[in-house]
Amino acid sequence: MQTPRDLVAAPAIGVDIGGVLIERWDDERYLASPDWELFERLPVTGALTALTQLVDAFAGKVYLVSKCGVRGEYASRLWLSHHRVLEQTGLNPLNVWFCRQWSDKAEIARQLGLSSFVDDRIEVLAQMDSVPYRYLFGELGANALPGMLPAPTWPQLITSIIGAGLVGTPAVPSEPKAAMSGPAS
Repeated sequence: MQTPRDLVAAPAIGVDIGGVLIERWDDERYLASPDWELFERLPVTGALTALTQLVDAFAGKVYLVSKCGVRGEYASRLWLSHHRVLEQTGLNPLNVWFCRQWSDKAEIARQLGLSSFVDDRIEVLAQMDSVPYRYLFGELGANALPGMLPAPTWPQLITSIIGAGLVGTPAVPSEPKAAMSGPAS
């Protein structure tokens, strides 16, 4: 009998930023904040350690995929830079993706061949039919729909992913569509 893992050439994981790496905050207030106030927002407890473990376990095939507007992308890139997230975790700067619509996340996941995705929104994960392992992060994890796995905290998520053996060297991704904003040049 085939498992979802058998259907994937090699594992790769996508991770949302807002609500997963950065504590969820009122989006309008966040976007209206001066840059210095953005820097005061700390990573979710255990996020950077866990992201480092994922980068190692997935042989660098870890992608940050976030839906936001232009200002949100700017703020997120500033936050990632200020907190030295890429340097601390070993995440490749080319593996940071932004899109403008929720449905674009599912398309990015499909094009990158992601085998796992971590998000704090049920409606995002529900659209990711191509992703075998969908983790609903945070307090909403208990409300996970069929096909989603609850991940209340980063330590629990790491135990679930690494304990399940969902690691390896993923296939080379294809180029995303122009509607999506990938790595900065």
